[in-house]
Parts: sequence; structure tokens; C-alpha cells
Amino acid sequence: MGTGTSKINYNDFVPYKDLVNDLVYEINNFVHINKKRYKIDACLQSNDEIRLKFTENCFMPMKYDDILMSKCTKNQIVNGINEWQLILIIYPVIKKRRRFVRVTLTFSCEDTAKYADKFIATKITAAKAPHLITYVIRPRRHILVIVNPFSGQKRGLKLWETHVEPILKIANIDYDIVKTIHRKHAVEIAKNLILDNYDAVAAISGDGLILEVISGLLMRQDRERALKMPLAHIPGGTSNGLAASICFQCNEPFSPRGIFCTEMAIMLARPRYLPLRINHVQTEHDGSKAMFMSLTWGLIADIDIGSERFRWAGMARLHMEAFLRVAKLPHVARYKGRISYLPVLGNVLQCPAKLWNDLENYTKGHFEYRPVENFTDHEGSEAGGSISNSFSDIFRSDNLVQMPPLCEPVGSDWNMLEGYFVYVCLTSLSHLGSDVPYLPCARLDDDFLYLTYVDWSNVKSRFDFAKMMLGINDCSHLTYSFLQIVPVRACRVEPLGNSGGYIAIDGEPITSGSAFQVMPTRHCATVIGRNRRC
Repeated sequence: MGTGTSKINYNDFVPYKDLVNDLVYEINNFVHINKKRYKIDACLQSNDEIRLKFTENCFMPMKYDDILMSKCTKNQIVNGINEWQLILIIYPVIKKRRRFVRVTLTFSCEDTAKYADKFIATKITAAKAPHLITYVIRPRRHILVIVNPFSGQKRGLKLWETHVEPILKIANIDYDIVKTIHRKHAVEIAKNLILDNYDAVAAISGDGLILEVISGLLMRQDRERALKMPLAHIPGGTSNGLAASICFQCNEPFSPRGIFCTEMAIMLARPRYLPLRINHVQTEHDGSKAMFMSLTWGLIADIDIGSERFRWAGMARLHMEAFLRVAKLPHVARYKGRISYLPVLGNVLQCPAKLWNDLENYTKGHFEYRPVENFTDHEGSEAGGSISNSFSDIFRSDNLVQMPPLCEPVGSDWNMLEGYFVYVCLTSLSHLGSDVPYLPCARLDDDFLYLTYVDWSNVKSRFDFAKMMLGINDCSHLTYSFLQIVPVRACRVEPLGNSGGYIAIDGEPITSGSAFQVMPTRHCATVIGRNRRC
């Protein structure tokens, strides 16, 4: 691929081959790529991409999934000659990151330029959001952006201005921005949201803000429709487990310990709608709550909650707290408790639970999802629900497993074990943080949970456990036999003998040392991902 001569010969044209309709047009033999001129031999338009051919074996593919904008403009050059330019703004993956590329194609014929622009526009137009009723039509998408300015290192607004807002402007997307001012503000926003006004909600924060939005949508009378409102997680917190899980399953490269807001903002501009399972947590002292990622007791929760004192350090805070606590083992994180669980039976699992985070390890289709169905029952959208702030009422008949109350014993078909645990973690996502690929096999919509725990009776030494913890970032922790992984339909955890220990639901603390139980519900929220990158 080389730079052309300093003077363009406007009579030199090469074929623009429409492989879809078996047609051939003409295009100027020079293109501009990020303000540099290159000579091409042909341009090929297929159903998946546009390819620039530079030499016999040199191509530049432009995937429709990576194109954010296509615009046809008229340009008058010397001697009154007109030309028509097709300007494409693309964000391809270059060196494992999404990067801005501007490509200008020049046509001598207005009809050809407009035809190409129209064809590309049909390829890059976002699918209609599944919560919108048929009659809701607007020329431009409209996004509600919720920013938590206090999350993580308090960089939410800066991330918005630097990484997200420019993407939305390029993609011609309108937006309203709201800054949260207190805890559970996003719950109130979601409860009172006028669904017809927006095509999606974007949350710039950690996983906690996403949980607040989902909780607010669940509390609505029209929750069936509200849960189809697409949610985009723009990683602005410390852990960002949901954003990382979506990137991993869509084969989207991201920086585990860096900023990947641009990648998630591009998903917001070119969305694919995915289901996210909502789980029901019943607690001894804090009532019922929703959960989409994890429920932890013991060392993992101790690290997560205890690291708040190092909030100024960003993601490093978790590593700092982990080092301090692991160094004190086994004198800390020795929690006596009872675990009761209803195991998954039959051939429900598509793959072994201890597969690593290489997508090639998984069977074809493991991370494929059925399209989220559009909401159609407009007249009955509120008939089956009621306004409620109580998740015990909301989930009363929606749990996939009907569990006895915490004060009553579990059934005879449950398994039970007691011991001294380092930690217990129930998870439904592949990542607990952007650099914590804890259980890569987990799908977003699994109708079961993964119970994971470490019992001190199986750990040879604290050094073995420390090595396991250090291996989480590359999934080598899955090779340690003392890490137990059990797929479950439901689970109850009861701390015994005043064990104490932090407990966290999606990273948010509840009363320490209290009993809890969790089960999946029939409800799924709708999150924004993208077509899997090949």
C-alpha cells in the first residue's frame, strides 16, 4: 500500500464491484485514509464488508460492523468539474484496540455515490430497541446517559467527554446526560423513566450503577417491557465485570487493566441486544435483592469491600488489599459455615466449568444467543404487574426454583456441607472484574448459578492459595483442585458460630455474617453487546 503521486489524474478510474447485485461501477483510483492518499486497483462491496484492493494480494477490509458513519458529499474541483465523495468513519481493531479511521472514496457519478451510501446505511442502521412499540419512530436514536461522577477514581465525566461523547456525535445519536447525586439515584431514574423517549440507557460507572438501573426497572408496573430497555455498561468503576463479560463473549479485545470505554461506546452506537439473567437474593437482615453478577462471602468480599480505603488507587486497590489479607492467612478468612445447594442435573452444561478464557476451547455456539424478542403487548404492558419496592413481592412467582424461607430447612433433595471456608462465591458472569476472568464458561443468560468455594481442609498451605489467587488474571486458578465449582439451581449459605466476614451482592455490601440464599428468576434484563468478531 503506497502513497500516490502528488497530482491526481481525475480520468483514472477503477472498478467498484457490487458483489451483492453483480454490478460494476467506477471509482477514482485514489482514496484518502486519515488524510493520506493511496492508489487502489479496485473496491469490492459484499454483504459483510467493503474491501479496498491495493495490489494483487493486499486488501483493506472495512467491516460494516465497524462503520459508524457514511456520508455522501458534493465537491467542486478545478475547471467546474464536480465529484462526489463518500466519507466513511470506521473503528477497526488495530493492534488489539479500536482506532479511528476516516476513508474518503471519490466517484465521478452522483447516482453511484448515493447508491453506495444508501447500501451502507442499510447495513449500519441499528436494530430497533426491543422495548419500543411499533408506532414509536424517530429519525435519530436517543440515549439516556447516566454518569456516576464519584465512581472509581471519580473519572466518570472525563471518560464521557473523552471516549463516549465523540462516538455518539459521529454516529449522529442524540443524548441526554444525568449525573447521579446520591446513592440509589439511578433506581429513581429507572423507576420514572419514560420508555418511549429513549432507545437505550448507558451507565458510566461500575457494576453497582447497572444494578441500580435494573432494580429500578424491576420495580415498575410495566417491568416486562421496561426490562427490554437496552442497557450499555461504559466501564467507569473499579471492577467493571459486566462490560468485561460482554467483551469476552463477543470476542471484543479490551484492556483488562486499562480503559476500554471506546469499545463499549461503539457497541452502544452499533448495538446487538443480549439477555442478562436476573437472580433473586434473600438475606437474613437486608430483605430481598436483585443480582446479575456475583454473591460473595469471605475473602473475595473482604478484598472487595475492604479495599474501599484505597479507592484513590483505582484498580490497584484490589491488589493492595489482596496482598495485605493473603499475607495474614490462615489467621484471617477462616469462616465456619454451612452450604446447601440444589445441584444441576442432566446434560444442561454445554462445556466443562474449568475451561480457560480462550474462546477456541468452547464448542461452536456456546456463546450464541437467541435475539431478544420485541415487546408487543402494548395494551397489556401494565396489566400483569404492580408497582413495588419489595423484591420479595416482585419475584414471588418468578423464581425458577421455589425455595423455603431462610428460617425453614431445605428439602431432602438438596446437598449440604459444612466446613471452614476461605470464601464462597456464587457467580453468573464470566468476569468478576475486567482483569478477573473468574469463570469464563458462564453465559449471560444461564438459568443456573455456579457455586464456587475453597475449604481450608483442602488447602495445603497459604502459599498454594496465594498462587491460586495470583493466577486468576490468566485463568490458571482453574487448575487448582481445592477450588470447587458446582453448577446449582439454587443455593443457601449460613455462617455459623459468629463467623462474620463481609458479604457483597454485585460488589455492594450487606450485613456481615448473615445467612442468605439465591436462585435465578425467569426475568432477563437487556444489555448491549455486538456481533461476535471473527
